[in-house]
Amino acid sequence: MSDPKKDPELDQAARPLLPVLIGPLGAIWASVVIVEHFTWSRYLASNESLPINQLLICAVVVLLFIPMKKYRAYILASVLFFVFSAGVAYQYWHRIDQVMGLLAEADPYGFTCRVVSDPQYGSYSPSSIVEARLSSGVKFRCRIFWPDSTGIPAYGSQLDVHGHFIPLSENNEFLYRQGLAGSFSVTSIDDCHFPNNLVGLISEFRDTNYRLLTEQGEQSAYLLSGVLLGNSGEFNLSWAGEAFKITGLSHLVAVSGSHLVVIATMMAWVLAKLKIKTRVEVFLLLLLVAAYVMLTALQASAVRSAGMMGIVQVARLIGRRSHAPSALSVTASIMLIIQPTTAFSLGFWLSVFSVFGLAVYLPLVREWTELLHSRSSSKYKVTYHPKLVKHARRLISNYIVEPCNISLTAQASTLALSAPAFACISLVSLPANIIVAPLITLILLMGIPGLIIGSFLSSVQHLLVSPLILLGRLSCYLAQQFAGLPFASIPFNGRLDMSLVIALSVAAAVYLLWPHPTAANRRVFWRMLCAVCLVASVIYVKPQAAELVLLDIGQGDAILIREGSISVLIDTGPESTSLRRALARNHVKSLDAVILTHLDNDHCGGLRALTGFIQPDTVYFAAGLISNRSDSNAIQQAYELVGQSRIEELIGGDTLVLSSHLSLSVLLPTHLVYFGDNHDSLVISLNFDSEADGTVDLRMLLTGDAEADDLQKINSLYAGLSFQVLKLAHHGSKGSINNELLRQWECRIVLISVGLNNHYGHPSDQALQTLDDTGALVYRTDELGDISLRLLSQCLVISYSGMRLVWAY
Repeated sequence: MSDPKKDPELDQAARPLLPVLIGPLGAIWASVVIVEHFTWSRYLASNESLPINQLLICAVVVLLFIPMKKYRAYILASVLFFVFSAGVAYQYWHRIDQVMGLLAEADPYGFTCRVVSDPQYGSYSPSSIVEARLSSGVKFRCRIFWPDSTGIPAYGSQLDVHGHFIPLSENNEFLYRQGLAGSFSVTSIDDCHFPNNLVGLISEFRDTNYRLLTEQGEQSAYLLSGVLLGNSGEFNLSWAGEAFKITGLSHLVAVSGSHLVVIATMMAWVLAKLKIKTRVEVFLLLLLVAAYVMLTALQASAVRSAGMMGIVQVARLIGRRSHAPSALSVTASIMLIIQPTTAFSLGFWLSVFSVFGLAVYLPLVREWTELLHSRSSSKYKVTYHPKLVKHARRLISNYIVEPCNISLTAQASTLALSAPAFACISLVSLPANIIVAPLITLILLMGIPGLIIGSFLSSVQHLLVSPLILLGRLSCYLAQQFAGLPFASIPFNGRLDMSLVIALSVAAAVYLLWPHPTAANRRVFWRMLCAVCLVASVIYVKPQAAELVLLDIGQGDAILIREGSISVLIDTGPESTSLRRALARNHVKSLDAVILTHLDNDHCGGLRALTGFIQPDTVYFAAGLISNRSDSNAIQQAYELVGQSRIEELIGGDTLVLSSHLSLSVLLPTHLVYFGDNHDSLVISLNFDSEADGTVDLRMLLTGDAEADDLQKINSLYAGLSFQVLKLAHHGSKGSINNELLRQWECRIVLISVGLNNHYGHPSDQALQTLDDTGALVYRTDELGDISLRLLSQCLVISYSGMRLVWAY
């Protein structure tokens, strides 16, 4: 084989020029982030000031002492962009600060508002973003929590709400970054309607189509809603939505430029194969994007994505000097200046990274795949039906390789953003995108004109929707099959900033070594990779002492128990992504068992997260649930996860021996259960035998949601037991514990798993006062994050948030 350096085939892919505005774009982003940080700090402490003078002095120093004169003009331009965008951002957040001051004085109990987002479904009540106006004329944006008992108003609707206002707290910077002045908990709604204007008519049109698509209530219909209308809230709650995350397909559903650019690139490739002229191709693409924006009811994310795609496509018509990366840089810079909150939008940066990656690196990926194809063709000479084989290779190159190139480039370009967001790296992303992305493209190409035509011809609406439902079902089925493969994804516990540094460094290296690294570079790369793997094995592959970790997963329970290679998870919390992040943080690679204490969503809702991620050997439920509640989501998910033969039941008196030091004793319930509610919770004692001599040295009581009335049974059934550590029931509700039980059990350490700023008021003041009266040490996940209790001979090592305490027992 010839040296790649001398292979003339590699010279076909010319290295594209980087946009001149890439530096100013970075400066604009940095200025917005810095300004937001200092204005938020000032809001909290009232003693921070924006260091504009200091920043200007630093910029001037850098400008004066730069050694290469030819870069001074470029740096000056970046500094000017930095200062200008900092001023714009400061004015933006300063106005929000003023509005928050007015709201604190007014303490509004009601206002008129317009819904400007689809509902988000979290651990608490569903929520939306609204643009509100007080009777005094003050306008602001805030988050609305809807009451569960009423219907959730659709995007674009206008209404009057009543309830109570919740100012931003120190943990609400994520809301401040979105330009929100607070939250509002709704108690009643009046006069909900679509306004009689263009936006109102388009919003009503979208809502009608949403009801048409989702009237059957199946997950494929919610997929169509996400793809065609940009409303993916319900889809994200389904198993298919979880499968799309595991397989790296979420970008095909989200309203972002990442979505549009992949679809548009695939469509452009199809149109090129049909030999359609560039002008017609661009016109059709712009028409598709415009129709999509209308179907999404002019959502800000859709408008931003359409604007980005529009400028890139129009740049293709300008002539030989058009440069897509430059058009992208201009568009992104304008968007950041017009709307500073865009700097914190994941969808926006997915758009930028995917468009930039496809514009710059797709030619190189094409070149590499063509090189591999040509070399494999020359290495393996075919003598049997050579014409047929040559024709087959040409078909593969034309109709399979190019979709692979597009999917691979888009995935690699956005991996640094998607991996921290979903706490996993998909190992089946490439084949999943190759197979499912064309189906999503077909749904868009058929669905957008189909919904528009159906709005004028209601008699054919269901006829036009039926093939879309079939395509949606097929897409969901394929995603679920990929997600169910062993090791479909691997845990990722990386910070976003470090991921970006690594990704940008790799991208810069690939660009500088274009079109390929030399043989010497490759040898250095492989040696460095081996060294990194060796260091990682030394750091992460080490003996694990007996440990209990109360995982911070929000308003729910998830407890990890492990020693050596043994790992058991008790409950999964309410939501998949939070559980994946928690398991990745704690370097969990396998699970011997999952024990679900009862069927409340905040204890078993995250079970889906383990599919294709970490395969447990066995899933345990309380005795009686499998037959009495076989239709529950948790049991159905367990069947799909491990199969029927590896689902077992536990009842009071059962013991699971984990190692010579650890065992789990089931205390309650002592009877078959029928409902799986709080009263039916499994109550388990974790027993630690430090000497492995058969004598229990320390017990921890893990209560699920069984409150004091149920826990009283333990004293009569198991006389003389004491528990040095207690996991407080039901997140510290009013009835979770009483003084009598704490004294009888001699509890010294109490753990509370609870969500930050939860709407239930957990832990209750009554429970905290009871704990304070007995002098117990209290550790809470909402304040400390993950809480680790390492069990050693004669002592516990309690670790959290960088702190380490030793407690002798």
